[in-house]
Amino acid sequence: MDRIRADLDLTATGVALLTTVPTLAMGVCAPLAALGKLGARDRTQAAVLAYELGLVFAGVRRPVPETGGWS
Repeated sequence: MDRIRADLDLTATGVALLTTVPTLAMGVCAPLAALGKLGARDRTQAAVLAYELGLVFAGVRRPVPETGGWS
């Protein structure tokens, strides 16, 4: 990564984004790929998709606890 950072003149934040964005994109798009196969031959894919979407919904809805910092 040091070579890429030097060649592109990136900050540490830029390098972190360079590696994080593709990972997040794969995680977001993976359940979407199953949508194309919803009407396919197997109901298992629909069940897995429903489970994944449920996990995403639960994670988004989960409240972030307000703490007073590191105690």
